[in-house]
Amino acid sequence: MGIIGSDQGYPLTAFGEMGERWVVGELRRRGYVVEWIGGRSAYDLLIEGYARAEVKSATLAKNALRGGYRWQFNLRRHGLLVDEDVLFLLCWEDLEGPPVAVFVVPGSAVYAQLSKIEITSRDPCTYRGRWSRYREDWGQVRQVVERLPARQRPLFRRRVQERVPF
Repeated sequence: MGIIGSDQGYPLTAFGEMGERWVVGELRRRGYVVEWIGGRSAYDLLIEGYARAEVKSATLAKNALRGGYRWQFNLRRHGLLVDEDVLFLLCWEDLEGPPVAVFVVPGSAVYAQLSKIEITSRDPCTYRGRWSRYREDWGQVRQVVERLPARQRPLFRRRVQERVPF
């Protein structure tokens, strides 16, 4: 297993889309109505017509600062807030099979300014940190869907216009 990136011959966009397709298939298999929004929206998936979801994929990486290994999921770019209803964090070892672990995290468990989540165990199935309670917890999807009002929510984030200081 190697690190996935454009310099290794496997584009990051294709890696992300592979994870999104996998989650769509898994949710449909579990009986959910899911639309893959992908690059056309600020969110990856729309579940049951109104729950916005984000899918993040990672491979095992060496932690240069602390030693050891981690699975790192970058949640936000360009200062946008985390406001998805549910996040799916996929840990991939073999790109030919399913992820070795899936963390199904409700958006309410993630503070809006969080920029990344790290699973700090070489084997994500033995991870005991903050996010471990969400490992393979597909019941979170039902809880999120039941908690939201049954109406479609905005699929695009508003861009905040900042004044240029000159």
